Amino acid sequence: MSPAALVTVPDTQAMRPVRSLAPVAVRRRFRRGLRRALNGIDTATVVCWGTGSLAALVADALPGRVTYFVDSDPRRQGVRFGETRVEAPSALARETQGPVLVLIASMYEQQIHEQLASMRLPPGSAIVAVAPILEAARPAPWRRWSVRRSAVRAERPREQKILLVGGYGAGNIGDEAQLRCVLEEMRRRCPDFIIEVLTPTPLRTHREHGRCQVSPAPRVAFYDLGTSQLYALSTSAARLRFLLRSWWLLLHAWLVRANVPFALVRPRRMALLHELSTARLVLFVGGGYLTGSTLSRLWDGMFLMRIASVLGVPVALSGQTIGVWNSRFTRRLAAKGLGCADLIATRDADGSAVAVAALSLRRPRTLSTCDDALFMKADIAEDALRAALDASGIDPDVLRTRYVVLNAHFWGVDATERARLLETLQAMLGRLRACGVPAVIGIPMLQSDRDALLALEAMGADGWFRMLRVDEHVDVIRGLIARAHVCVSMKHHPIIFALGEAVPAVSLTRGTYYRQKNEGALALVGMAHCSVDLESQTAVADFDCVYRSTARNREAIAAQIRSALPGLAKRRRAFFDDVESLARAGLLLRSSQSAAARETLP
Repeated sequence: MSPAALVTVPDTQAMRPVRSLAPVAVRRRFRRGLRRALNGIDTATVVCWGTGSLAALVADALPGRVTYFVDSDPRRQGVRFGETRVEAPSALARETQGPVLVLIASMYEQQIHEQLASMRLPPGSAIVAVAPILEAARPAPWRRWSVRRSAVRAERPREQKILLVGGYGAGNIGDEAQLRCVLEEMRRRCPDFIIEVLTPTPLRTHREHGRCQVSPAPRVAFYDLGTSQLYALSTSAARLRFLLRSWWLLLHAWLVRANVPFALVRPRRMALLHELSTARLVLFVGGGYLTGSTLSRLWDGMFLMRIASVLGVPVALSGQTIGVWNSRFTRRLAAKGLGCADLIATRDADGSAVAVAALSLRRPRTLSTCDDALFMKADIAEDALRAALDASGIDPDVLRTRYVVLNAHFWGVDATERARLLETLQAMLGRLRACGVPAVIGIPMLQSDRDALLALEAMGADGWFRMLRVDEHVDVIRGLIARAHVCVSMKHHPIIFALGEAVPAVSLTRGTYYRQKNEGALALVGMAHCSVDLESQTAVADFDCVYRSTARNREAIAAQIRSALPGLAKRRRAFFDDVESLARAGLLLRSSQSAAARETLP
């Protein structure tokens, strides 16, 4: 078999559940072609050599037929590929009881053939290379003009590059924690890839996240954030201009796809289109920015997904809060954008999952996982925490007590409602004091949180409630939460940090947006009842009841959280297994490019 007939498949994937991400039609034609090729071959032992994307197709086409997989990489031997074990090549040399069928699912077909020839397999054994069967299962050349992502992905040369996009870059500790965790995960899984972060603050992101590679985010490159008011969507005219700009960019994505030269587009927009067209994956870092309550970021994200789809770039969404559309148009726009994704992971199993299901999306695989920052550990010593407290005018010995941490904010609260909110929060602090709480530390997650916390601090004069005054630092905040007796928070990420450290949390919510985020996080560990509606007439009494019950049963709740975390970690790993597969599936090249690609692949 000539080298030109091969399809190169990367042989560097980590072990993962067998889950092929090829288009359904391709999988169906591949299954029929493989069964035709094996017609008349009757052996009890079926061995698949390879543990990459092509091997996943084989396992999908022959469920339960593969006796074991073979891989030359010692790191993969002795583990499982799906439900089937992976052996060293020497296992084939021990096959003496009868004929063996060996399916070659690797780019190194010639070397494997030579290795098999030296093993002297039993008489009647057969060797079948499955890469040509995959090539035959792909769309015919005349169909490559259709809008098929598999064809686009095969035609366009790609760099080994993954683009990250999300709600970070504005100094929000929770958003930065999510980016940090996803960066660590993708660097660990894909060390041979460039991980590029699209951010509205390139220099800040570059410094804060390990000198990572950065480029301007779509909100800057496409929508002129920082130089115009377009991104604010504050008027109907601005919304219309935003949509016209987005459709204009979508048109130019088609021109990029067709390799047609074009002008009348600013260089930074052309640069981002080029980055997208040469990437293997666009990964949306988790958060609550794809909702109707964050309209500009939702519209931005939906059009970015559609542009990526036109360019044949797969899209995955990690740990998202999705929904609260607020209008029929926004819901339809969300359906168009999310319908272009390949994988969607929601960080709650209730509101977001229901919102996605209501869109009736056919294409993406959707699953419920958790917030990306849940399993980030506080990497800070007690001495550093004591120094941070001392710099804030808080007695460092508070760390030895059963203190409570509190987050409050004014986001989404108009000026007329702030006084009522502060009055409610002050009454809740009074209930905490009546419960014997020795001290309450205010933890700002964003610069704007300081306004609410400072106003609360000013309402008390004895220093019992004090706000942390050091610059926002995720390790300091998480370290304080990890040592707290209970975490009380209006924002989402203090709750996530608390759950990750097995600390009971009480949510204070205003409106549908935060109710879905906060209660969805608590529901993952069976604590959805630990939430108080700040807009209720009985909010203070409800808080008193919830806090007393939580503090009284703290140890039992902590044990309940710990028992739920392994299951969440498993679901998160399964999602990132799929993300890695999706990124590496972009390495599948057309047969005409295989020989050259073999010289460039690691």
